[in-house]
Amino acid sequence: VHIGGDEANPELWDANERLAAYQREHGLSDHKALQAHFNQRLHGILAGHGKKMMGWEEIRHEDLPRDAVVQAWLAPGGLAAAVAGGYESVLSQGYYLDHKQHAAAHYGVDPLAGSEPVDIPTDGPWQSWAVELDTPAGKMEGHFVVWGEGESQGGVSVVAGQVLVLDDVRFEGGVLRATADSPVGKATIEAAADGDGFAGSFDSLVISVEVTGRRTGGHDLPGTLPPDLQTAAEILPEDRYRVFGGEAAMWTELVTAKTLDSRVWPRTAAIAERLWSSPESANDVDDMYRRLDVFSERLGALGLTHESYREEMLEDIAGGPVPPALRTLVAVLEETKSYERHRLFGETPLTTETPLDRIADAAAPESRTARRFSSDVDALLAGEDSRRSSVSAHLDLWRDQHGDLLELFEASERVGAMEPRSRALADASVVGLEALDALQRGATLEASGGAARAEILDRADQTDDGALLAVAPALRRLVEAVEAQVRAEVAEP
Repeated sequence: VHIGGDEANPELWDANERLAAYQREHGLSDHKALQAHFNQRLHGILAGHGKKMMGWEEIRHEDLPRDAVVQAWLAPGGLAAAVAGGYESVLSQGYYLDHKQHAAAHYGVDPLAGSEPVDIPTDGPWQSWAVELDTPAGKMEGHFVVWGEGESQGGVSVVAGQVLVLDDVRFEGGVLRATADSPVGKATIEAAADGDGFAGSFDSLVISVEVTGRRTGGHDLPGTLPPDLQTAAEILPEDRYRVFGGEAAMWTELVTAKTLDSRVWPRTAAIAERLWSSPESANDVDDMYRRLDVFSERLGALGLTHESYREEMLEDIAGGPVPPALRTLVAVLEETKSYERHRLFGETPLTTETPLDRIADAAAPESRTARRFSSDVDALLAGEDSRRSSVSAHLDLWRDQHGDLLELFEASERVGAMEPRSRALADASVVGLEALDALQRGATLEASGGAARAEILDRADQTDDGALLAVAPALRRLVEAVEAQVRAEVAEP
């Protein structure tokens, strides 16, 4: 019997006089002890009925009987900690279908994977802090490390076994500012280092927590080294029998009966193969996708609507027959990842009555067209010239779709919300065609146009109305590869 037990708000308990008196009466030191006391009583009730207790990882406590099952959701480190503590465990983190991650991301999460070291450069400036995050699930310990100078600064955080690469890192004047793609969406980190102290915040759309810490090392502290950080906590071979497997969760804030199949399938098949296979037999992502595409067709033949729902939705959105150009645009869109879609609703609360009938709902969590285009671009840049015609044909199609949709943008508010994405796709495709031509002719791109090209590619990376352009990263790789070739030629004597 799963008891839940996650994300209890201790502030409500701490403010309750009856609970405070109960804690004093039973010698319970804090809210964690109070929750453990409750869980012990519940464990006894369930055991009396011949039931085994299961709960989210917040139930784990030194006083909790070891025959309870712990479900890890906060980070891979939660699974390893539960197993090391003697609990049987199930992993959910990494398999949240509602985060709309690509199948490859889920496929790469192995509950039993060994740890790998995080490479921290120490041949220049670096700083490290041991930190504590005061989260609704309790206090979590970890590290922040930053390195480099100016535009070349980088960083990483590790909390509860979860490694986050820091982006947009700026550590200047004792203040650290950075962003990160976290399990709860895009997050911002801002903290001030004052002497050995460290204090600030970790903020995302769904959570805001205080961060405190102390300095543990740096280039200016002789004899210190960065912490020995691992990408995942290791589960010892003799403890692996305690890992039951994983759960593919589909929370439904942003799905309807019409879109549910498309958010569950076919990615769940990739998760199933990951959990039912050894790492040695499930490590070829390209072959996984080859088979997943076939399996997707089989699912459709069985009656699942993960592909067929789209045409009906687009007819409703377009107010009639679906123009080919609209199919072209939607084929390269994906719904935004993690909790970013919630930004759509701004000050308007998201409820079960909120219509989920936008272009983003018709877009897939993973674009098959974008995946194949990305493969073509990478192969072409690696010297496989036979991919050039496919890349060129896609870019021609995407360049032209915008003009074909101008009337529909005016006629349909829901299609019109995608006008910025359509225009960004067309503009980025023109830049891509210029780069493709230069690559073929061995010519150079005008250096003076570099800033304009970068601005166009940056616009392609943006999102509108809950949807993103899934081909933007491959377009950027194509253009930047040609620009890098130009820079190399200019640098030659």
